[in-house]
Amino acid sequence: MSSPPPLRLPSPLLLCTLMLLPLLRFSGRTPPGLPLVVAARHNVVSHLPGFHGPLPFHLETGYVGQGDGDEVQLFYYFVPSERDPAEDPLLLWLTGGPGCSSLCALADEIGPVKFNKVRYDGTLPTLELNIYSWTKVANIIFLDSPVGAGFSFSRNPEAYNVGDLSASEQVHKFMRKWLDAHPQFISNPFYVGGDSYSGKVVPVVAHFISEGIRGGDKPLINLKGYLVGNPLTGERIDKFSRVPFLYYMGIISEEIYELTVKHCEGQDYDYPETTECAKNLRVVKKFLSEINAASTLENWCALTSPRPKSMKGDRRSLEDYSGRRHFLLPVPEVECREYNFYLIYQWANNATARKALHVQELDASYVSFISLIFQLIKDGLQGSVVGEWERCSNEVTSHYTQDVKSSVVYHLNLTSGGYRALVYSGDHDAIMPYIGTEAWIRTLNYSIVDRWRSWHVDGQVAGYTRSYANNLTFATVKGAGHTAPEFKPKECLAMFQRWISHNSLYVGVDEQEEVHLFYYFVQSERDPSGNPLLLWLNGGACSGLSGLAFEIGNMISSTSSVVVGKNPLYKPCKVTMVEEIVNCNHELQNDGQGTVGEWQRCNHDIHYIEEINSVVPYHFTLTSRGYRALVCR
Repeated sequence: MSSPPPLRLPSPLLLCTLMLLPLLRFSGRTPPGLPLVVAARHNVVSHLPGFHGPLPFHLETGYVGQGDGDEVQLFYYFVPSERDPAEDPLLLWLTGGPGCSSLCALADEIGPVKFNKVRYDGTLPTLELNIYSWTKVANIIFLDSPVGAGFSFSRNPEAYNVGDLSASEQVHKFMRKWLDAHPQFISNPFYVGGDSYSGKVVPVVAHFISEGIRGGDKPLINLKGYLVGNPLTGERIDKFSRVPFLYYMGIISEEIYELTVKHCEGQDYDYPETTECAKNLRVVKKFLSEINAASTLENWCALTSPRPKSMKGDRRSLEDYSGRRHFLLPVPEVECREYNFYLIYQWANNATARKALHVQELDASYVSFISLIFQLIKDGLQGSVVGEWERCSNEVTSHYTQDVKSSVVYHLNLTSGGYRALVYSGDHDAIMPYIGTEAWIRTLNYSIVDRWRSWHVDGQVAGYTRSYANNLTFATVKGAGHTAPEFKPKECLAMFQRWISHNSLYVGVDEQEEVHLFYYFVQSERDPSGNPLLLWLNGGACSGLSGLAFEIGNMISSTSSVVVGKNPLYKPCKVTMVEEIVNCNHELQNDGQGTVGEWQRCNHDIHYIEEINSVVPYHFTLTSRGYRALVCR
């Protein structure tokens, strides 16, 4: 009998290749020295798998390198404004975590698409348009930061050791490189925004950008301000505000509240020093664990994995909401908001979707000589270097250093330095309660410019707001949770549009803004930026709609229809028509109702006092001072 052939052991290279398989599949990192196809500066995405038909908006994705040899590759999505990309503001949006992907903001919060919330059947989840996308009024860059978040990656394992400061500096450098590649946006007003944990990082990023402006870094970024939603600051008030919030919401009793405040005074709620404090905090946390902390109005839904018992305070609360763990059965119920996390996970790990997004791929020439083994790797990776996509990366969190102890000083320096700020809070968020945000804003010691008042969308209260000196605005979003646009998209779009445009639909005119004057504004057809601006007032307590539809506006009304654009009289100038008397048709007075009654062409019930006997002296004074006048009859 012949002897068996000698056993062939795998070559060292093959063994090393097999050893790399789990690293490539699960780590989300690129092994050092692995050749990469150098990504183009940017790629146009003409279609998204799961979205029916071509995209009705422009979408660009790409990588921007950082560090030595561009070893860090930050992935981004860019969607120009649907209105006027050349003139509208440019917003850089950072998702919280730290380590959560900006795809969540693009497809679940403020971006132009959202997932159809239907039960997953194994096929690709489908997408539809988000009619409340912030891209209707702004150009938006959605950035996967820090490195390791989303589709961002590095070839150097040490590069994942970042923190608040180093990650913020990387974002600053990213922005300068991005503008170098997109010079047409250099002059656009620029804002940085984010929510949750990125609410702590955003002012740090804005600080680095402002310092770069002072230092003359090119290109100069036209920074105008920043906005943060339900923001973490790092201050103790982030955690301390939860106990009074739960009491005000009726979740804990007055007795529990008072005992907790009494026995825990001066202590860290995460690390109580006394037995009595720890005892009362356990009671509070028990009640908190029974509700949806991200939105107290919604049902609590079990996550797809056990909650990490070792985590403390803010980090545990944020991780509970972020849905960090791999999605293993059972998954959330379709009725749960967290089901969106499951859909986006399935979509972002689909090979077709990743290819459409131009996620970084392996160099095929490098692997051709062991094509079989690397084909297995590529199948496991679905053709990608970055590995499995996670909504929020555990690896990022484990290597991330929270080296900014408080972002409040950054808020102080930026706003006192002339930059605008919008701080908003969903008022049913128990993770970062709005009362804590109000508390640290008060520590800035800014004077109140505009008293506490309601703001409205479609005639309904959408929240409450207060304005401070140094262009700082605080707003609540009524009924919203931890990431407010996810819960109240229409209201948050209105809030953002008004703030970013420096105006609002209703303009308050008295001390407490109890009176609101309604207006119609029509731009000149000829040259809006160069033509005169005309303010038109109708007489006899009559509505400005009369001027718009019956006199000089761009509509001509007949008995059967309204024809737009047929009246030539408005073409040479911009016209604003104002209802100048309270209760003249569309105006309202804040009598507790806050509503507008039946429209009348002229309201004869107004109690008007004629305080001027003759206007002739006014004509004389104005014309003698050089002002032009046209009197028609």
